[in-house]
Amino acid sequence: MIKPSIVQLSQHNQGVRIVKSLVSKFIDDQKISQELLEMIETWTEMLIQSDYGNYLVKHVLDIYKHEKTKKILNKILARVIAFSI
Repeated sequence: MIKPSIVQLSQHNQGVRIVKSLVSKFIDDQKISQELLEMIETWTEMLIQSDYGNYLVKHVLDIYKHEKTKKILNKILARVIAFSI
């Protein structure tokens, strides 16, 4: 299954394209999109510091409604100063 590899794939040039495509494809599938969002939320801090993972986080914030990405945004905002250094 691809699920355990999502975070690893998101940190590579070609892999992040695949994950972004999955996120977009399953946006209307409640169960799969929720699983993807939870996984991304769990690893948000690592992903936004990754050369390619940050593109995935931005993509999720761009395509999902605010109420679905609130936890991701809160994690980013809580550490915005640390991330900017």
